[in-house]
Amino acid sequence: MVRGAGPGGDGMNAMTRTDSCADLACSDLDRSADFFADIFGRGPDSRPAPGEAVWIFGEAAGFRLVVDGTRAGQGVLTLSLSGIATDRERVELGAVGPSSMRLRDPDGNEVLLTAA
Repeated sequence: MVRGAGPGGDGMNAMTRTDSCADLACSDLDRSADFFADIFGRGPDSRPAPGEAVWIFGEAAGFRLVVDGTRAGQGVLTLSLSGIATDRERVELGAVGPSSMRLRDPDGNEVLLTAA
């Protein structure tokens, strides 16, 4: 923990997020990339290395699929998306509520979509 003269006077320095990328393990990159392409409405922005597919959202967020058979199916991913009603029409999902859906990717990773 970093200590210092934080803005709240509690001795803590506040961290500032500059960007973020969520990773999810899969066993078959092409199958999983197709699954997420259906959700995002587009394929990956890049495949920077064998066994990786990356989507970029705006200037500071990303999502990466990586082939790792030992971790595939053990992940949880929560995505906050605008246009979730359109996603509901594009992909068959299990509705959790009026503004969220829960589903499983091809490896069994849990994916929760919420309205932004």
